[in-house]
Amino acid sequence: PVGQYTQKILAYYELSEEDLAAAGVDCIGKLEIRIGVQDPESWEVLNEGELVEIRTSDYGKDWKAKPEGTLIYDDNGVSIWFLGEQQEEFWGEHYWNDNLIDEFRRCPEDKRFAAYFKMRLTQNPVQNLNWEEMEAAAGGKVTVVFPIKTNEKSDGFSYDCTPAADGSVPFTYQSKKYTAVPSVVNGITEYFVSDSGFPGMKIDGKARVYVRPNFTLKDGVRTNMGGSYAIYFCSKFSYQDGLPMMTSPVFLRWGEVVLNRAEALAKNKQDAKALEDVNTIRKRAGVPEIKSGDLAGLGFKSTLEAVLAERRFELCYEGHRMFDVFRNNLPMDRRYVGCHEWEIIQPNDPRISLLLPLDEINSSGIQQNPR
Repeated sequence: PVGQYTQKILAYYELSEEDLAAAGVDCIGKLEIRIGVQDPESWEVLNEGELVEIRTSDYGKDWKAKPEGTLIYDDNGVSIWFLGEQQEEFWGEHYWNDNLIDEFRRCPEDKRFAAYFKMRLTQNPVQNLNWEEMEAAAGGKVTVVFPIKTNEKSDGFSYDCTPAADGSVPFTYQSKKYTAVPSVVNGITEYFVSDSGFPGMKIDGKARVYVRPNFTLKDGVRTNMGGSYAIYFCSKFSYQDGLPMMTSPVFLRWGEVVLNRAEALAKNKQDAKALEDVNTIRKRAGVPEIKSGDLAGLGFKSTLEAVLAERRFELCYEGHRMFDVFRNNLPMDRRYVGCHEWEIIQPNDPRISLLLPLDEINSSGIQQNPR
């Protein structure tokens, strides 16, 4: 598809559509495409197989989303790209994972979160608010967010709640009363519900919920893509030249280079130097440095874990997370609110292997990677 974003790339590299077609490139600019469980009331599946095309008529127009062969697994949130039926326009949406939001909020002064987090409120006029603006608009009220199964017809929210003096949050859901009780875990204030009958899904035996500045089902929730979830937009790839969907892809940048070295140093037992590199990035982001004595209190069992966490913050939504996790033989926990399947993906899962190009299979006879 050749929209404003793609046209800018073509102009920069002096490429034409014919050049791309001759090179076998039919789409560029997609960092991650993840289509989760489709709601049959909202989606029409047009093709089955490795390439699945999904069509929806939301917003009065025909749109389609098509994964290009391989799904990139991430635990930062959900990313979906849509193309116009005539492929003359497209939009993409990145949604933050609630767990990642809480990790960023451990250091409220983090410039990265302030720059990239926007809560979309859909009243007229549409508003995109940062965290502090959300809190100001909420007037002390909060919304309790909790995970429910994808495609549940009920939403996983309780709105207009008032926190109690002890920090707990009483809330009502489906006419039943519950209490979200705070607990500080590795420097992060987390909330849990122990009341019997609570419908939220349990993670590791605990029903965790998330307390957010207040919003409502009508004003701040998506319900048309396989579930109900808050519109936490990521604006990291938005507003170049003042256009909401304009961005130029960054293939390699200084922050990644520094953190590449930090990971190598950590793996070679040079922990002090590794933390120096991590703190170089943290200083630029405006957050406190990490010292070796701080690791346990932050929930890190090693310097390498601290490096990988900083890579997640610094490089979020840039397509690195899958490779960071699996090259270090770690599982990826995708149990959070969104339109995807809830699961923990192990590092030996065959789905992780990228699909081989069809041209290579046809020319060599090599077998496709199993899925």
